[in-house]
Amino acid sequence: MKQAKTILIVLICVIGAMVAGLVVYANVRPNTDDTPDTYTVTFLSDNAVYKEITVNDGETVVLPVAPTKTGYTFDGWFYLDDETTAFDGSVKVTADITVTAKWVLNFPDDAVIKVVINLNTDTAFQNGSFGYDGNAHALTASAISNVTIEYSLNNSLTNAGTETVMITLTAGDGYTFEISDGVYESTIVINRTLTVTARAVTVTIGDASKAQDANIVTADGIGYTVTSGSIVGGDDLGITLSIIDADSAIGIYTITGDWSNTNYSVTFINGSYEVYFDGLLFTEVSGGYKVSVGTLAGATEIVIPTTYDGKPVVEIDNSFSVCTSLVKLTVPFVGNKLNGESNTHFGYIFGASSYSNNSTSVPASLKEVIVTGGTSIGDQAFYGLSGLTAVALTTIESIGSMAFYNCIGLTSITLPNITSIEYYAFSNCSGLTEITFPNITSIGTRAFGGCSGLTAFNVDDDNLYYSSSDGVLYNKDKTTLILYPQGKTGAFTSPDSVTSIGNHAFESCVGLTSVTLPYVTSIEFAVFALCSLTSISFPALISIEEEALAGCTLLTEITLPATLVNIELGAFIGSGLTEFIVDSGNPYYSELDGVLYNKDQTELIAYPSGRTGVFVVPNSVTTIAVGAFFWCFGLTEITIPITVTAIGALAFYEWTEDQTIHIEGWTESWTAPEAWGFGESGWDFECYAVIDGEV
Repeated sequence: MKQAKTILIVLICVIGAMVAGLVVYANVRPNTDDTPDTYTVTFLSDNAVYKEITVNDGETVVLPVAPTKTGYTFDGWFYLDDETTAFDGSVKVTADITVTAKWVLNFPDDAVIKVVINLNTDTAFQNGSFGYDGNAHALTASAISNVTIEYSLNNSLTNAGTETVMITLTAGDGYTFEISDGVYESTIVINRTLTVTARAVTVTIGDASKAQDANIVTADGIGYTVTSGSIVGGDDLGITLSIIDADSAIGIYTITGDWSNTNYSVTFINGSYEVYFDGLLFTEVSGGYKVSVGTLAGATEIVIPTTYDGKPVVEIDNSFSVCTSLVKLTVPFVGNKLNGESNTHFGYIFGASSYSNNSTSVPASLKEVIVTGGTSIGDQAFYGLSGLTAVALTTIESIGSMAFYNCIGLTSITLPNITSIEYYAFSNCSGLTEITFPNITSIGTRAFGGCSGLTAFNVDDDNLYYSSSDGVLYNKDKTTLILYPQGKTGAFTSPDSVTSIGNHAFESCVGLTSVTLPYVTSIEFAVFALCSLTSISFPALISIEEEALAGCTLLTEITLPATLVNIELGAFIGSGLTEFIVDSGNPYYSELDGVLYNKDQTELIAYPSGRTGVFVVPNSVTTIAVGAFFWCFGLTEITIPITVTAIGALAFYEWTEDQTIHIEGWTESWTAPEAWGFGESGWDFECYAVIDGEV
């Protein structure tokens, strides 16, 4: 086989030579030697032959003893043409192979890398790392075991701040670096950044000096130029600066002056320095000053004054979002601007985009707020701030609607100059126990609704519009009871001077057990709604408005006096009444078996909503009044006689298909809308009932 191969090769060479016009002499002879082919594995170290070993075709090689090199550790044999692939001797040799030794540089304990930083060069940016053992390492002392890094700055640093610089790494004697292209050098040039920061300075303004542990700030870093010498890495700029164009000790000022130390001289150019008042930064704007958080990010108490340098504070920005530990805050007004028309919610200065974000933006640690200026608090200003416990409004005259809505943690509110409080202003402030507003002139609907802990309203004797007695709020001459504190408990008897009760006056007074109103002639809308009354007496009553006793589930009977002439829709809905008692001398109303009728009992006015069972309408009745069986959930069956010819709107409002209505003499002319009272516009409801077997 080997002979044939030799002949074939020679023939190919001859033919090729003939084609090329060459004369080839060949000596072809049979190869009768059966000795196997051999190959040479050459081992290099530092580009010199360390060992050559001959092996037969297909056999493995026994690796030689590892070479040694001063300052390095042998890391194995690697293919010369692919130095990333190791040669471990297990490969079967089928051709000549050259491998080379790989070394790892050993740094002794006293090895030093010196770094020279050349500033303001045009050197192109290179990879910001270097290798000393075949791997990339950042330029930090901790990255190199047992090696220190020394560096110095050449040339002048023209401006403090961050500069791009060229770093030259020089290995200690006898050592080199391995860089990305595999070449070993004693010096590596790398572009890095160097930051030199100004530290504590003393600012001189006029005759006064103020030490500040803060940086000098400009748009492009610290404004100074090195006029001679070099800044040494690690230098602090402990400099006394003089300020020009300074009318007062607070503000942002131009820096000027020269300074030098043993290393270099500095001239400040176009610099600026922020000088704070109690940590706050003041910036002059139209009409006065704007206030920013300054250095008070970690403060627990902040006081923002109403004036600064003889001018008012007219704006507060939203930089206070960083004050996550704030407990007490004094502000000259609430919101972004003094008497502003937008961003009037308290949370604005903490970054809240609207009042609905108050609770997530205002720090949960904040407990006390003092407002020392302004005349008004906007709608929803403190909305939802359940963590607040105390608020003082020293100059505020008006409070907008829902301003403190759901501030359930609020236990103290100071209102020395308040004249107007809008609707729902303190709704659901269940932590309040007492309200003092000496100068109040107007109180909106349900301004204190849901204030279940409130036990007293207090008004100055000199107030021209309101008065108070035993914690109860009245108009000035005590003819109208305005508000009864929801947290007050027990029985109550109104003064003889009181003749009327205002809307919602006793609403949700769950601790109120009985009420006597000896001279009251009118009870307004929802006066006793959702109260826990068990008895009520009003012997002089003339008129009862809508929902006056709605939801009084513990009230089981009520006596209507001879003086009563008017009862509005739903005056007793949802109550626990099982019986109406009507004075026999009343010319307009009467009762039969506890059910309320007009005097001659031709109209059924109201059925006791707390009564259960079955009811048959008397034959004397021709009309069922508006809302007569409104919310009578306990009534399972009712029979309406043929004498009834009219049923008012909402007469059977919210009846269900479990409640049965029998109408004698049912005809097609009795349509469902007439029977259920769907005719009144503005009501959106569904009503179900069974009429003689039909829903």
